[in-house]
Amino acid sequence: MAFGIHICAKIHPNDKENVIIEPSWWNYREIWKEHNFVQTGNYAYTDYIWNLDKTEFINLLKSQEKYLNQGIYAHEQWIKNNDATMNQINNLLEQIDRDSDLKIRIFEWDY
Repeated sequence: MAFGIHICAKIHPNDKENVIIEPSWWNYREIWKEHNFVQTGNYAYTDYIWNLDKTEFINLLKSQEKYLNQGIYAHEQWIKNNDATMNQINNLLEQIDRDSDLKIRIFEWDY
């Protein structure tokens, strides 16, 4: 098993679909260790969910900046991908407010 991480948001409570962003450079182990995640899922795969507010989200973004464009993510194609992801995150940050449903999801997957 491997793990990935998603930002999941409903900008407005009545939105039918989540905005899902996958910041590949985020250190899910660090985030998992430092925050209170709730286990969800079925018997095959498990997700871990952390509900957070906009201030916590901003602090999380700052805590993960140190990994952006470092190591493997310093490769040219990763930088392009990460720039596009950062644009998505910045757009989300501009749209969310106190009524938005914002979650971080750590999920299991087979590789």
